Amino acid sequence: MKKKIWSITLILCLAAAAYAANNTCPACGGNTITNPAGTITAEKTAPEKITKGETLRVVITITNTYPVSMSVSLKEYFGGANEINMSGFKRSSPPGSSVPPYYRKTVDLPKNSQTIVSYEIEPLYYGPFMIPETKLSTSNETFSSNPLTVSVECNQNKICEPSLDENAFTCPQDCPPDKPDSLCNPIRDKICDPDCPPGADPDCVTTTTTTQTRATSTTLKYYCGDNLCHYPEENYGNCPSDCPSGSSDGYCDKVKDRRCDPDCTAKEDPDCAGPDNTGLIIVFLFVLALALIIAYKKRWLKKGE
Repeated sequence: MKKKIWSITLILCLAAAAYAANNTCPACGGNTITNPAGTITAEKTAPEKITKGETLRVVITITNTYPVSMSVSLKEYFGGANEINMSGFKRSSPPGSSVPPYYRKTVDLPKNSQTIVSYEIEPLYYGPFMIPETKLSTSNETFSSNPLTVSVECNQNKICEPSLDENAFTCPQDCPPDKPDSLCNPIRDKICDPDCPPGADPDCVTTTTTTQTRATSTTLKYYCGDNLCHYPEENYGNCPSDCPSGSSDGYCDKVKDRRCDPDCTAKEDPDCAGPDNTGLIIVFLFVLALALIIAYKKRWLKKGE
């Protein structure tokens, strides 16, 4: 009886091992489900670059080499884009989650077939637009496609169009830094950004002087560091390299350097107070007092005689 039980147990163990061997997924988590009966692979493709405002078409190619049809659930993630044509993908926002929403769709794969799934979106921002892996799952397996990165570029039509979010950073080909683009770039680069408010761009504290004639107008631009103090735009406070202490630049620097700043009052600049004559005044008052005392004594002595 015991031998019979052991024989049955051995047969069940061998059968379980054979089942496990035939249903192992050595590539789970990759872009392929495979076993001796067949494979499922998924590849995601899209253009390498597009112009902002254009529609981006994402294509997912799913290959099924199984001799039977299968059903696959797709889960797609992306953010920062408008939905144009989702082709059956349903939006799902995870409750209470701050992550971008995902899109789900179920696809039936005929046996030994290749199925193409696609959707269309419009990226909202310039630069790299990243689309993560598509998550795919069958009734008992899960795998992923490859991720994608698409470069979203400006139209490069030599016209700076702030209404299309073009500026010196997103589209330097159309928006050079010295042209209006609704963006202030307050760095010292010897270029005055016309979009900066007064005092924001150190290159703009140096001024723009305009000379007009009957037919033309000529603009001469100066910058801080050209060794010329362009008053009133430049002064010791915003450009000390061009306007040294003591210069007549409309700015009282209050620096004690033995130079009286003509823009300061005597109380503001210690160099404008003049020499300290306190000692001389005391000596003068002492001598005056002594002379009065001597004169008084002489007069008093004369009366006594």
